[in-house]
Amino acid sequence: MRHPVTPSRVVASSSSRPSTLQEDPAVPDSPDATAGLDALSTLARSPQYRKVIRYLVDHPNSYKGQIQEGTGLPPSSLGRHLSELEDRRVIVGDVAGEDRRGYAVRYTVDVAYVDQLVTQLRTELLG
Repeated sequence: MRHPVTPSRVVASSSSRPSTLQEDPAVPDSPDATAGLDALSTLARSPQYRKVIRYLVDHPNSYKGQIQEGTGLPPSSLGRHLSELEDRRVIVGDVAGEDRRGYAVRYTVDVAYVDQLVTQLRTELLG
């Protein structure tokens, strides 16, 4: 399942507190700010996650076995990494979660979504 990619803007909080990333109501499909920051945090804190992302950018539509072979990560750890990255919408599988029983899943990075998150953060930090 691909997430729609639409242009988004970051809006500053109108309170006296420091501004935070917020979803822009004028852009209906912009990613939730908290979820977006969680996704970026996930990528920033783990070299293993970044290794998986880099592999999938270079080898889209890869199966778990191919990713394991290409990254050298242990299969049990890789399964957790793939699940976490998919939960954060950073990667997508070609088979929906409820339909996976008995099917091999091919994974791809949602590059547009990651780019959108980085753009939001850059706009918030640098204006």
